Amino acid sequence: MASPSNNIGAAEAIDASLYPDLVEAGGLAPLLRQMASTQHTDLGEVEPDTPRGRGLYVTARMTSDRGPVKVLLGLDSRRFSISLGDAETARGWASGSTPDITEAARAIEAWRHGSKLKDMTERFPFVDYPRLSQGYEDGNPVETQWSLLLEDDDFNTYRSLLAALHGDPVISHLFPYFSHWVLRLTKDPFDLDTNQIAISDSPEASRYEVYLLHGGIRITVTADEVVDRVRSLLNSL
Repeated sequence: MASPSNNIGAAEAIDASLYPDLVEAGGLAPLLRQMASTQHTDLGEVEPDTPRGRGLYVTARMTSDRGPVKVLLGLDSRRFSISLGDAETARGWASGSTPDITEAARAIEAWRHGSKLKDMTERFPFVDYPRLSQGYEDGNPVETQWSLLLEDDDFNTYRSLLAALHGDPVISHLFPYFSHWVLRLTKDPFDLDTNQIAISDSPEASRYEVYLLHGGIRITVTADEVVDRVRSLLNSL
């Protein structure tokens, strides 16, 4: 087990009025290990997520077939915040918080044993997840993302453009997302080496600039020309 890089102890790192059980156990990770043993809860290997200073006592990290599982203490109230991460990307599957460490441990065990997202929220109401996570679990994240953008009132001014792009049988297979109000189309939003097609508002009214994000020439087109311009760039992705 890692040792602290300074002389902070559990009593100094943890608010004993909120977490007397953690102070007694010597931190979050040790308490979860104790619970796994005494309550026969399968948490796998439990270690601090931040193995130094205060983090040694107030964080915990486990593994699952779907990615890392992390637990963090609340500061102003008794709260165990869990995050269920993805193994291959920075995306999270689900998250939630509860004042009951036993419920948090049971939720982690259920996730490690393969529970689906809907089952998780039914069994543990404090766990929540975004629609896109359900799309990934169902195997249709691209179509889910198109639906989310088309339904989002924040992008109401782009709705007709999004609908036209989504209506194209080839472009609709690209993953769309907005970054700094620039629409991006990509084969894989988590592959930093993959080029992307960018579509931004032009200073000219009712026109758009369409270009490759990396090394592309900005071409200004009308709304009716966007689809053709995007299709002309597909081979560069």
